[in-house]
Amino acid sequence: MSYNYYYNIDKPGKANPAAGGDIKDKIIFMLKKDVASFPVECDGTLRRFDPIAMKAGTHAITLEVTANTIKFEENAVGEVGSDNTQWEIVAEFEHPGSELEINDFITFWCSKDLYMGREYCSDPSKRRLSGTPCAPLQIQASSSEDKEKSTNKFTVKSVKPGPKSAFLTNDFPLSGSGHAVAADATEVDVANGSGTYQLADGSAAPAAITGFTNTTDGMVVTLKGSGGDYPSTISIGGDFILKGGNNWTALENTSITFDVVESGAGAFTYVEKSRITP
Repeated sequence: MSYNYYYNIDKPGKANPAAGGDIKDKIIFMLKKDVASFPVECDGTLRRFDPIAMKAGTHAITLEVTANTIKFEENAVGEVGSDNTQWEIVAEFEHPGSELEINDFITFWCSKDLYMGREYCSDPSKRRLSGTPCAPLQIQASSSEDKEKSTNKFTVKSVKPGPKSAFLTNDFPLSGSGHAVAADATEVDVANGSGTYQLADGSAAPAAITGFTNTTDGMVVTLKGSGGDYPSTISIGGDFILKGGNNWTALENTSITFDVVESGAGAFTYVEKSRITP
C-alpha cells in the first residue's frame, strides 16, 4: 500500500506554533541491545504503530534535563539532486549537579548504541523516536564544576545518517509504562486514547476480553501481557479480527496491537495489526 504525499500543508492550528520550549524535560533512552522488536515504518511515512518491545528484565529510562538547554536538530546529508538524502540527528541538553547517579549514567550510557525519545508538553500523544537499528545514536558528555555552577553537558548524535525522527503511536517502554487495566476486566477502557494498556493477571481465572469501551474510529491500541497464573485471553469471533484466526493469551513480554475501525453507527471492530511474542 503506497502513501499519498500530495497534500497541502498549513500552519499548525495551535497558538504561536513556532514557539520553542515545548519538549518535556525528561529525555528517554533505550539501549539498542535491549530492544527485542523495533517498530517498522507504516506505508512509507514516519509513523510507527507497533510498540517497542524490550527484552526481559530491561526497559527505557528517563534523564531529567534543564528545560531551557534542550536543542534538537536534524540535518540533511547527501549530494544535491541525489535520491539518497538521509539525516544526521544532533541533540544537546544539560543536567545539573555532580551526584553519583548522573556520573554512573555517564559512565554506563556513553559510547553505547541507543535510541532516544522525546515527548511534548502541549500534546501528550506526540512522541518522537530518534535512531534506528541501522543508524543508532550515541551519547557524548562533559562535566564541569566552578564557583558559578555544576553541570553536565550532553550531545547525542547519529552514529551515521539515517531517517528523521519517527512519530510513535504507542508509549515508550518505561518501567511500568502503559495505562493500567483492572484485573478481571472483560472490556478494556481506552478513554486515554491510542497507546499502550497494561493488562493485569486474573484474580482466580483468565478474563476473556470481548472488546474496548470509549473507542473512536482510527485509534491504535496495544495490549501488553501480564503473565502470571491467569493471563487474559482474546479469542476469534465477536468484535475481534485476529490474524490467521489465532487466539491470543496475555503472557509476560507479549503484546498485541489493534486498529479500531467504526464498522457501523456506534459499532466498532478491532483488527489485529501485529503481535509480539518473545
